[in-house]
Amino acid sequence: MKRTTIEDLGTTYCCAEEFPPSVGWAECLPESREWFKTNLERHIEGYHLLDGDKVVGLIYWARSEKALLPYEIEPKVACIYCTELLQDYKHKGHGKMMLDYMKNDLKKQRFKGIMVPATDLDVYMSHKDFLKQGFQTIKEHPPSRSCITP
Repeated sequence: MKRTTIEDLGTTYCCAEEFPPSVGWAECLPESREWFKTNLERHIEGYHLLDGDKVVGLIYWARSEKALLPYEIEPKVACIYCTELLQDYKHKGHGKMMLDYMKNDLKKQRFKGIMVPATDLDVYMSHKDFLKQGFQTIKEHPPSRSCITP
């Protein structure tokens, strides 16, 4: 695992490699990467999971004081925007490894916790997956559920 830096911008959104160009959001990838570049360490931070030099997983997040979310959260909470793993790395403990790394790193920085707007979808930021990692549901607004670490 490593913190995402400006040098890593070409490898952001590694999950895009696994989807055909016809996927609706794929056409927005260049703009999204440009936004990421402009806002890194301002409105977005991240961690990349590496296998050698290849990015195989990610967690993108923001400090609550700088997060672009439609609700307010108290200061010193990390707000996850996006988590993803390439298919070959799923169900092998890599997601847990990424979240454990994030939890430990943020604990050293004295963050109060991690909040995530999880979903009922099994394929994207699944509520069930975050519960397995020790998160608790604090608010339900189907199809989303806000979860936070204790």
